[in-house]
Amino acid sequence: MRASGWAAATLAVRVRVVTYGLLAIGGLVLTARFNLQSSEARGGFDLTDYVRDGFANSAATSFTIDIIVAALAGLVFICVEGRRLGMRSTIPLMIATFAAAFAFSFPAFLALRELRLARAEVQVEG
Repeated sequence: MRASGWAAATLAVRVRVVTYGLLAIGGLVLTARFNLQSSEARGGFDLTDYVRDGFANSAATSFTIDIIVAALAGLVFICVEGRRLGMRSTIPLMIATFAAAFAFSFPAFLALRELRLARAEVQVEG
């Protein structure tokens, strides 16, 4: 019988999973809040304006480029690590990077990865 990731998880793994989960929820809720505020202020969502705002000045451009590079590196990691571990949930998480936020998808991936590693460790030991 295969143990689920949670059942196989040590306390340290469970703490990491909960921490990553809380970060994912925070990333989703906070980015959604500010995206909705931006849409309401403009009377609707406009992708061109949204991207333009990300490059409005040097500070915004620096932050935008920082997030883009981190997200691209994270997507490569999610793809490679997800395949290595045989995770099936990577494609929805990669899509969530663009549909919601990298601040959601990356910590969510890390939580799922922790569970997968915990389950794999139990299978090796068992």
